[in-house]
Amino acid sequence: MKRNPEALGMALSAILSRRGLSPSGLVRKTGISRNQVEDYLKGRKVPRPASLAKIAKALDASIEEIKDLANLLGAASGGPAAARSLRAATLLAGSGEMLLPGRSIPGPSHFVDPAAERRAAPGLWERLRPWFAAQRRVIVLREEAYHSFALCELLCHNSEDAASDKADRALELADLAVLLARLVGLPLRPRLLGYAFHHLGNAIRVKGRLPEAEKAFDQGEALWEAGADGDPQGLLDGTRLLDLKASLLRDQRQLPESLDLLDQALSANPGGERAGRILVKRAKTLEELGRYEEAVANLQEAGPKIDGEREPRVLLTQRFNLAENLWQLGRYAEAAPLLIEVKELNQRLRKGLDRIRYRWLEGRIAAGLGHIEEAIAALEEVRSSFAAEGIPYDTALASLELSMLYLKQNRTAEVKELARQMVAIFRANKVHREALAAVLVFRDAAEREDVTADLAQRLTDYLRRAGSEPGLRFGA
Repeated sequence: MKRNPEALGMALSAILSRRGLSPSGLVRKTGISRNQVEDYLKGRKVPRPASLAKIAKALDASIEEIKDLANLLGAASGGPAAARSLRAATLLAGSGEMLLPGRSIPGPSHFVDPAAERRAAPGLWERLRPWFAAQRRVIVLREEAYHSFALCELLCHNSEDAASDKADRALELADLAVLLARLVGLPLRPRLLGYAFHHLGNAIRVKGRLPEAEKAFDQGEALWEAGADGDPQGLLDGTRLLDLKASLLRDQRQLPESLDLLDQALSANPGGERAGRILVKRAKTLEELGRYEEAVANLQEAGPKIDGEREPRVLLTQRFNLAENLWQLGRYAEAAPLLIEVKELNQRLRKGLDRIRYRWLEGRIAAGLGHIEEAIAALEEVRSSFAAEGIPYDTALASLELSMLYLKQNRTAEVKELARQMVAIFRANKVHREALAAVLVFRDAAEREDVTADLAQRLTDYLRRAGSEPGLRFGA
């Protein structure tokens, strides 16, 4: 068996589930620590042979059976044939029976009642939610009750919402949605897969892996178009996909193209429930183009169109982005009061990445108002948080803004340390060569105590583009 922690974790979870044993029970029966058992079941680590032997004995299974099951589960990402293998493996873990290679996965060929499926979807998710990610996949594959287009749709929407909090969670939910879409019956399956792949691409985008995200979007678009005839009722909202693709194009610095997609979405829903959301995204693209006054106008237009009770996340984004654009315009006194409302919404929604970005803006506005110590405290916190989340470019940008404040206080030792950490983070995350070279220039200047605010600003401007333009050279 190849060392595939996720596949082995899914295999162990499948057998654990069939044996009616909890993770705590496995801890008691094996004497292995709870943290280690969780690492194995969640697919974070492969157990050593001695530990695997203890687990096999506790599960009344042979090591060979566990490895064979893991090998089949490892095929999960390869399309319909792989999905058949995955379902076969799950059945094998439970009853000793295996689907023949040529047999298809059972599933409904039509909807009894789409509205009823949507009403049932939150309850299905509540039953799935307490399990580890690998266990959810096994449960979904084993239980046909979960093969619901509405549950897949809900997972997609939850993934989009989670992207503002935990990028890894957004990816986990989108992965599950893709798997579930493969199991939903015809004729909706291709269209639903296209929908799920768009949300997978969005989650990958949030992680900063733009080339990989683009591939997922391309796959999603092909499936979406191929499945057009399978959704005559228009159950799935295509304007949402335009939103998501526009965000990718914005991150790729294809800003006019991003605006065009958002205008298409707005034309399709000029006074509808998504109009406020689309205007907020349009304003963000205008912001990236440096058209801050227009962005402010779009955000002010969006405000009355957003139902804060139904879409608190969109309202938060609108208020936050309005404050950020006012900051960009140097209108710090107008931006500052908005932070109070943003903070209250953040506390209500409890979104991790949103809280980090709020703190970042708070530090920037404090710096603009001349409150340097307050700004430094905020940016130090932000830099550490982005580093912990594994988001290298935002870590670097916060570090550079912090460096500029340190330079004002002649704190050259702190600037040197920040520069060294930036290099280490870029290397650890395998950031592309040109961006790493630019950060090395900054580090070398810091070591010589030759860093200037101009160099830090030029590097900041470069890194804002470099994440989506891998070939871009510093100074180009």
